[in-house]
Amino acid sequence: MTDTDDLKHQYLEWTGNSLDEMAQYVADFKAGNGEPAVLKESIYGIAHNVKGMGSGFGFPLMTEIGELMSTYLINLKNPQDLSMDIMDASLQSMKVIVDNAIDGDGGAKGAELVSKLKIIYQKNQS
Repeated sequence: MTDTDDLKHQYLEWTGNSLDEMAQYVADFKAGNGEPAVLKESIYGIAHNVKGMGSGFGFPLMTEIGELMSTYLINLKNPQDLSMDIMDASLQSMKVIVDNAIDGDGGAKGAELVSKLKIIYQKNQS
């Protein structure tokens, strides 16, 4: 295993754990456990880290999804309005990328994934 492969593996492991943590925050939000503003900030923190590190480790698709999430969360005025459609779709997309170690931009399927996510974001921001 090369150093690059090792770093990618470490990124995938770290990101997988972070996505599990994010999923728990989303589940807590859905169940009404915890303060919505704190949960929103916790989700944002993970999305922001994923966004920041994705491209550096060869996963620009993760960066793009993390950017969508981060921007949405920054612009969300009322934490109680957090869209579960957006959270679920974004989390599911990121987990597919991590579970399948989809590096690069994901090609045509990656572009289609991001396009579908953008539609979900637009629908829920209107």
